[in-house]
Amino acid sequence: MADYQNVEGIVNPAGPNVGNDYNSHPRIDGSLDRMNYEKPARRCSNGKLLGLAIFILLALGTIGVAVYLKFYTLAPEEVDKTNIDPLVIHTASGQVHGMTSQSPQGQQVQEYLGIPYAEPPVGDLRYAKPKPYGMFPNGTYNASSYRNSCFGFIDETFGDFRGSDMWNPKNPLSEDCLFLNIWVPLPVKQKRAVMVWVFGGGFYSGSSSLSVYDGKALAAHADVVVVSMNYRVGSFGFFSTGDDRSKGNFGLHDVLLSLKWINTNIGSFGGDKDSVTLFGESAGAATIGYMLMADEADPLFKRAILQSASPDSRWSYMTEEQAKERSQLFASAMTCKDNANLMECLRTKDADEIYAKDYVTGNFFEFPWVPNKDGELVEDNPRNLIKEGKFQKKDIIAGVNTDEGSFWILYALPGFFKDNSSEQSEQMYRDAIKTLDWDLPSGTKDLITTEYLPADTSDKNANRDAIEDEMGDRAFICPTINLAQDFSASNSGNTVYMYYLSHRASNEVWPEWMGTIHGADIQWIFGLPLDKSRGYTKEEEVLSKDIMTYWSNFAKTGNPNGAGLPEWPTYREDAYTHLEFREGNSQGVYPTGSKHREKYCTFWNSLP
Repeated sequence: MADYQNVEGIVNPAGPNVGNDYNSHPRIDGSLDRMNYEKPARRCSNGKLLGLAIFILLALGTIGVAVYLKFYTLAPEEVDKTNIDPLVIHTASGQVHGMTSQSPQGQQVQEYLGIPYAEPPVGDLRYAKPKPYGMFPNGTYNASSYRNSCFGFIDETFGDFRGSDMWNPKNPLSEDCLFLNIWVPLPVKQKRAVMVWVFGGGFYSGSSSLSVYDGKALAAHADVVVVSMNYRVGSFGFFSTGDDRSKGNFGLHDVLLSLKWINTNIGSFGGDKDSVTLFGESAGAATIGYMLMADEADPLFKRAILQSASPDSRWSYMTEEQAKERSQLFASAMTCKDNANLMECLRTKDADEIYAKDYVTGNFFEFPWVPNKDGELVEDNPRNLIKEGKFQKKDIIAGVNTDEGSFWILYALPGFFKDNSSEQSEQMYRDAIKTLDWDLPSGTKDLITTEYLPADTSDKNANRDAIEDEMGDRAFICPTINLAQDFSASNSGNTVYMYYLSHRASNEVWPEWMGTIHGADIQWIFGLPLDKSRGYTKEEEVLSKDIMTYWSNFAKTGNPNGAGLPEWPTYREDAYTHLEFREGNSQGVYPTGSKHREKYCTFWNSLP
């Protein structure tokens, strides 16, 4: 039997009936073979026993058929779990063997990592919608470790600096990457609310296996089932020709298929398929926004939490013209210029070559491959759909961080450094606006320069902060507020909650001038401060617990409020009502506010 007790973090074996050999199937590395029990043969000394033997074999065959029908024809949640190892879960693809680990709070949590939900998107499935996964080769699957991450950008700008390297996956990159992960708190219960995480990364990077996305602490604290999934990014996930040759949005279809898998199988893990909440940050939030506008996704989730993005963000949608231009550049780089045979040619190319050449845009904040209009999941430009109220009637939470733009200007602009205060002169401010808003007419850039110009342009810190504010407002903050505004106005009877995170972690490794950066919310939601080794304060542990409770209350009931928590008011579009998670709240007391960034968002919305 596999020695699960010797695996770090596992406190319970996978059970007595786990096979002892790991199958080397290229898709299911770690699939468990059934144990082959052999007993010594016994000779029949009396021919009269032959009839009895045949009768016994027939009886055993009948029993075998009955067992097969019981386990493989019922829906997963209908399977009788009596006398079945609690770590062995039956799914539509066969049995999944998990492991038990311990949350930072000391509570036991069952983990099921790297479960395939789609066939490998290779060969004819490259640049195509995902195909649902079939049966495990041996009927069983070892879900005790993360599998491959999808091909995506690896940030080596600052070497192994923790602030940037934490977003790089540490497992292999591969096209064969469509896996999901599940965390279930013990003791097992039925009909728990389900929280499904969708990672960010600009649609060009990211992985569900990052340590910051470990779902144990959230599952244990909130008593929910937590799920995360990989989806294809870069050209593998969003290559589009702007016509019928390749409609793109394969990464969105991956997310949709994972939600269908969850709907079919999550009952076996104690989750309630009718109480699924999507939550995600940055490109993950934009993806959730697209799911809110897709009819096919409507029955697959009940609520949504969008952190720091909207599908209407400047970077989260490409037009038909942009898709055509980028696909031509990419085809040329891949020596696949023949329009008639373009897709056939691209499918013959080595994945590493595609990965090396798919970043075809060179403009600031123009991510190369992102969602586009396909007439299916994305029926139109998301701005048009949002303005027309063409999204589902669901309760949502939306929110932003104080300094959403600082991370990006550090990478894009001269004079910004992670090791000093990055003070900026007035001329540097004016030049920065031209670079950040390269895609806008010169007259519009002049308006922006005037709108954000500090009162005292000799204050180099104020100039720096104005650049960061402009970047954050345009790319993240105002699109998110606009989504809350339009959603609240269009959905009578449904509820919107807005938050504003201003607390900067005491152990933040980025410089002080960067403030509460893009992505800073994730640490609180996944309970990192509960891990004593990470160096957070007691007050930050309270903050993290409160945020996890707000999020999970919302997932369970549609209302984040609950006993012992400061009241979080519903959003009002006339007041931009929000709850602020800010510094100095040692007792977990969070003020409410209104009109956050209203002046600047009104300005952006007024531009042609």
